[in-house]
Amino acid sequence: DALGTDLYHWCDLQRVEYSLYRRNDKKNKSKMTPERIEKLESIGFDWELGYTKQIGRDIGWVEKFELLKEYKEEHGHVRVPRNHPQLGNWVYRQRSIYKQLMRGEKTFMPEYRRSELDALGFFDEITTEDDRRKRKKGKETRNTMA
Repeated sequence: DALGTDLYHWCDLQRVEYSLYRRNDKKNKSKMTPERIEKLESIGFDWELGYTKQIGRDIGWVEKFELLKEYKEEHGHVRVPRNHPQLGNWVYRQRSIYKQLMRGEKTFMPEYRRSELDALGFFDEITTEDDRRKRKKGKETRNTMA
């Protein structure tokens, strides 16, 4: 059910944040706090459960997401060019996955990832980009007919 899936992904996110917190990575700051760790441990939260390849992928995703936030701070938008050395392919993949979701196709993009990207205005930019392409294509069609 949806609630179970959301809880599963929320727990995974806590484990990713905890891992980043323990690594004390200055570049990829964790949202985890000692208070949250204490509260989660007080209810018996298992930090190691599910610490698999998926957690490794989530850590990689979180690292790219942090780079995207830095990019937005620097450039004022999240329209990362495809040839950007650190983010180009990752952003392209995230947008492709989102477009699949919008077409009703099944993908693996947990709700917390969509929420994080949405908070940056990431998906707004997709709509704008798609609209721009359609307008450009329409102009090209009109120009060839003239």
